[in-house]
Amino acid sequence: MRAQPMVVKFGQSASLTGGQAAYGKDVRDGILAAFNAVNKADPKGPRFELVTLDDGGDKERCKANVKQLVESGVTALVGLTSGAAAEACLPFVEEQRVVLLGTASGNMGIRD
Repeated sequence: MRAQPMVVKFGQSASLTGGQAAYGKDVRDGILAAFNAVNKADPKGPRFELVTLDDGGDKERCKANVKQLVESGVTALVGLTSGAAAEACLPFVEEQRVVLLGTASGNMGIRD
């Protein structure tokens, strides 16, 4: 019997609806394309999966999504598409000691 590869789940809260929907979908699709390429290139290696929740560009929805994703056991967060929302999530992310990678924002408040 063959061992299944380890699964590494990443969580993302992104604007999939609302005024930034096209941008949010592009960020999500880019991450998925990278994960699919890695998964295909090394089928025996760890498998990368993305769990994306829609926040519609709303800071409070993003905070709720991040909490839900962390509580569901994602390994890290990636590609949050709202800088203000990512900044609002920082206290929870730091408290939970969760890795936050590649927020798709130029917001200076998340640079520290």
